[in-house]
Amino acid sequence: MVRNSLTRVDSIGRNDPLAYEANEERARTLGNLDRRLRAALEAIRRFDERSSSGVAYTEDERKSLIDAAALAMWELCVFRDSCGLTHTDRAVREYCVPIQVVARVGAVRPQ
Repeated sequence: MVRNSLTRVDSIGRNDPLAYEANEERARTLGNLDRRLRAALEAIRRFDERSSSGVAYTEDERKSLIDAAALAMWELCVFRDSCGLTHTDRAVREYCVPIQVVARVGAVRPQ
């Protein structure tokens, strides 16, 4: 049985209020990172819909959105891993992350 910091809330939280609070914060952070990634992916989808309807755009605009989504994906994956929630490939499938975003996850961006 795989045990991680999120599944131990019930057993730890009853006897250790500090551990319970830490687990609550982990869950809250995970939710925030989830919403950030979903918003970044939705921005790409909206941008692609506008561009397919004939609205002119530059590649730099889309690249900026891709980079923002890649950063959000990287932050979520790192945090999930720190919570014991591995299997990044599962997260990529669940969030329907475009391959262009996956290719940029963890890439260093020029300043």
